[in-house]
Amino acid sequence: TQVASADYSVISGGKGNAATGPYSAVGGGQGNTASNWYSTVGGGLQNTAGGLCSTVGGGQDNTTSGQYCTIGGGRRNSASGWNITIGGGKGNTASGDNSTVGGGEDNTASGVNSTVGGGSGNTASGANSTVGGGRHNRAEGLSSTVSGGKDNTAYGQYSTVGGGFGNTTGGNYSVVIGGRYNEANADFVMVFGDNVEPSVAEAYRVYFFGDGSIDNRDRARPSGFLVINRLNGNHPI
Repeated sequence: TQVASADYSVISGGKGNAATGPYSAVGGGQGNTASNWYSTVGGGLQNTAGGLCSTVGGGQDNTTSGQYCTIGGGRRNSASGWNITIGGGKGNTASGDNSTVGGGEDNTASGVNSTVGGGSGNTASGANSTVGGGRHNRAEGLSSTVSGGKDNTAYGQYSTVGGGFGNTTGGNYSVVIGGRYNEANADFVMVFGDNVEPSVAEAYRVYFFGDGSIDNRDRARPSGFLVINRLNGNHPI
């Protein structure tokens, strides 16, 4: 049974679809619902466009509950804030106003104006934050960025992790270029290497290399040095 029950609502085809919002439309597919004013479902299976002026292009089990939201396709994606876009993928959630998830799987854009480009299990929770891709990365600070890699976290405001594995920026305006298990623990700090964890939290420093320990292949990590903007600029960590 097809149900177009609201004023000026339209169902073009398919099976078991419902257009219950005024000026709503369902193009086809099965079990789809356009329930709010000016909402649209293009097709697919069991999709719901529940927000004002929201759109689901297709796919399966996708839901827009926020206003002016768009889900292009994919499966089990959810857009619940205002002015949200989810391109596709699976199990993605965008709840921050003006947020975007391009695709991938199980990604979350919960910060206002936040973006997750793709990957898997990534979260952009800070306002204006970005995760480009990778796996299990988190951009939690205001205007923070994680470009990619795995298990990286940008906590500091305006901080950046370029990539790598297990890296953390805790300071504001801090940067970890890449590598693994590195920590930028103070404001305006830049780190690159292997297991660089500064013993002091002093701003305006640059750390390279590692801590001199032995890695899991019995190889010595090179001892680290910092470079700072003053005459005696080379000091051990």
